[in-house]
Amino acid sequence: MIFLVGMPGAGKTHWLKSFSEVLRYEGVDLDEKIEKRYQRPISRVFKNKERDFRIAEREALVDIIDNYPHNTIVATGGGTPVHFNNLEEMKSAGIVVYLKAEFDIIFQNLAKNLNKRPFLPKTKQALVEHINQLMLDRSPYYEQADLILPVKYLNVTFFYDQIKPLLDERE
Repeated sequence: MIFLVGMPGAGKTHWLKSFSEVLRYEGVDLDEKIEKRYQRPISRVFKNKERDFRIAEREALVDIIDNYPHNTIVATGGGTPVHFNNLEEMKSAGIVVYLKAEFDIIFQNLAKNLNKRPFLPKTKQALVEHINQLMLDRSPYYEQADLILPVKYLNVTFFYDQIKPLLDERE
């Protein structure tokens, strides 16, 4: 099992399909799994109740780890590795890959989708401050990943070349 972690806007969901195709793995987006369970967008289900969201996120993650096949790749939420003991669970269940994005990539991706992300500030200045704080708070968790890939240089071939030796080690 492979878990993609990184900041909101780093491209975890974007890369999920390509990575799962090249590895012939099942691709699962954690946020989409939560939305299917509640039958509406996360922004409408949790409306600024982050604790409720984190509990639902944890339940979805445990369900994937316990019930999905080994050859699954999961795009996690940006905060997934930070809460409960999710990072330890992911590391014991598979390979954690940190998609490390520069501030400008994160800002650009988040600024165009603010309405889809319920826990983000709605002004650009507040978003800048929020991203900086999140990067500071979450980097120590992300840096514990088994593999760190800079988004700036990311492509499917690079991903495959980096992940293949780690997959071979585990077989």
